[in-house]
Amino acid sequence: MHDIEHQFAKGWNIMSEELKVKVLQYSLRLRDKDKLYPSQIANRGENPAWKKSLLYRYFHMTPEISRLTPEICYKINTVETKYRHGIFAYPNPKTNIHVRRLSVDLKNKGRHRFWNFFKRLSKGVYGFPNLKLLELHCGNSLSNANHGNWQAALERQDMVFGCKGVIRVGTDDANSDSGLVARNLAVENTLARAIRVNGLREC
Repeated sequence: MHDIEHQFAKGWNIMSEELKVKVLQYSLRLRDKDKLYPSQIANRGENPAWKKSLLYRYFHMTPEISRLTPEICYKINTVETKYRHGIFAYPNPKTNIHVRRLSVDLKNKGRHRFWNFFKRLSKGVYGFPNLKLLELHCGNSLSNANHGNWQAALERQDMVFGCKGVIRVGTDDANSDSGLVARNLAVENTLARAIRVNGLREC
C-alpha cells in the first residue's frame, strides 16, 4: 500500500496544474443518485456520515488535493440546499463563489417568506455571484393556498436572476389528482412571470 501511495504521489507531482484539475474534475463529479449538501464539506469534522461520502478520501490524500477538492467539487456539481420556514442552509459566501449549479428545496408556512427569500437571493444577499443554473423546487403548499390572493402582489415584485433557471411546483407523483396538477402548473406560470431567470422560464 505504501508503494502504491508513493507511486501515486510521484506521478501527481510531475503533472501540470491543468492536468491535475482535469483529473479531479473527473473523479469528483457525483453520479445522478448522489447529492452534494453544504454540510458535507463545511462540517466534515463533526458529521458522522462524512467518512462514508465519496469526497472523504480526497480530503485525506495530499495537502494539494485536499486544498483543490472543495473548489472543484462545488464548481462541477449541483449543490443541494434547503429553505425551511425562514431558514436557508447554504454554503457561506467565501465558499459559494465557486457554486455554478444551485438547487433549493422550499417549504414554508408563510408565503410572504417565500417572496422575501426569492428577492434576497436574486439581489445577491446570500452570495452565489457565479451561478449558471438555479433550480427552485416548491412543495404543494402554494397550490393549496388561494392563488388569487397572492398572485398580483407577487407579480409586482422585482426578482431577476442573471442565470438560467428551472421552477418546479409540487411533486412528480403520478398519483396526484388532476386538480392539484393543474393548480401546480398555474402557480409555476405565476412564479415564472415574477421570477425572471435570464429571461427564460427554464434552461
